[in-house]
Amino acid sequence: MNNIKSKIVQKKIYKIALPPPIPVNQPIINPILHTYADKSTLIKINSKELSKIPIWCGQRTLDEGHKARIQKDVKDNIILLDGSLYHLVTYPSEEDGSFQQFIIDGQHRASILHEYYEKNPSGTTFSVLVKEKLCSSHAEAVQYFKVLNTTKAIEWREDPKLIASTYLNALIKEFPPNLFRSVKTKRPRIHIDKLHAAMIHRRFGIGMSFTPDEFAVRIVEWNEKKIESILQQESRTPLETEALKLNFALGLDENFGWLDL
Repeated sequence: MNNIKSKIVQKKIYKIALPPPIPVNQPIINPILHTYADKSTLIKINSKELSKIPIWCGQRTLDEGHKARIQKDVKDNIILLDGSLYHLVTYPSEEDGSFQQFIIDGQHRASILHEYYEKNPSGTTFSVLVKEKLCSSHAEAVQYFKVLNTTKAIEWREDPKLIASTYLNALIKEFPPNLFRSVKTKRPRIHIDKLHAAMIHRRFGIGMSFTPDEFAVRIVEWNEKKIESILQQESRTPLETEALKLNFALGLDENFGWLDL
């Protein structure tokens, strides 16, 4: 009988070096194609990726008629939505420093893309060119939006969302950082989107006789009086105690009744 020699095969174990995870406090990086004089960058991203980016809260009210006209021109050829630049703005959250990204120009085309991929999860994808501006705060994003829309300045006196943004930005500038936050937060700090929505609901600023700066001064004075009245109280709620620490009482009223002053 032939001797059968057993062979032990030694398997080599290869360790694959995986790329490090993207830190939560850094924006997702796409290859930069060009850097503009204002430090904004031109990048190329996937259309489906773009459709998942939220619309910036300070955008104009969506014009359904304009959107319908674009849909009519595109018909079933969704790739035609790659024809013009989309504009993004990215800025850090006041809560934890993590970066937030929003579509600040191109909302009608982006909303069509969003609806398309909701109905067709496996639909056609394609590359789109995006100009992205990295800002330091929500307030800087407002200024950048104004620069993008200088040719349509009349809308700042007509569009409820833009009017509200103007008054809101003037108010934010009068208070220390981190009291108005662009992410969900705990009172008495204020979530910017929630206040902005309340102002739009009230059609705030339309037909008002006072300017955004005058409005801001009035609310600063109201805040000072409210803080003084809390100091004179014999007892205080935990929320009022926190308001005293921050010297900020605007967030005590979750319905923002002081907007009606």
